[in-house]
Amino acid sequence: MRLVFLGSGAFGLPTVRSLDASHDLLAVVSQPDRPAGRARRNTPTPISEWAMDRSKELIRPEDVNDPEVVRMIRGFEPDALVVIAFGQKIGEPLLQDLPAFNLHASLLPAYRGAAPINRAMIDGCSETGVSVIELAQRMDAGDVHATRTLEIDPLETAGELHDRLAALGPDAVESVLEALAAGTTRGIVQD
Repeated sequence: MRLVFLGSGAFGLPTVRSLDASHDLLAVVSQPDRPAGRARRNTPTPISEWAMDRSKELIRPEDVNDPEVVRMIRGFEPDALVVIAFGQKIGEPLLQDLPAFNLHASLLPAYRGAAPINRAMIDGCSETGVSVIELAQRMDAGDVHATRTLEIDPLETAGELHDRLAALGPDAVESVLEALAAGTTRGIVQD
């Protein structure tokens, strides 16, 4: 399948690696470099670093909804977009008539929005997981196409849980892409 991946954070690394191995990854879209560390040096996102290390086509727009950026992404003629921890809201011009799926670090509709891992831990949840949703205009509100669940170890850190959840991403996303290729995708409307 021909894919464009949009992501910035390390949460997306296991999935982008998997997609690159099993699909035609046409381009990677990530956030521009930002100042980081004590020296405030411009630093690429983990996804940008991965893409540069592999000489992937890399786009780092200030605004993914800029008409020129939309034209550029659509020009790759992808079969679908996969979005994970991207950091920008993707607008209708890019989503129009193009399947787009997001991996979110909770069992939606629980913990929509930012910091779902931390919020699940603070609330003392015994389990959490990931959801693959169809992108919609409302944040984290699209139809759920796949979930994967795991138990939260009461002694683990948020960083450890982050890594375990990220490791669920490839299987969850791949199941949705397989259904898309077969014409059998069926999402469940969130509450």
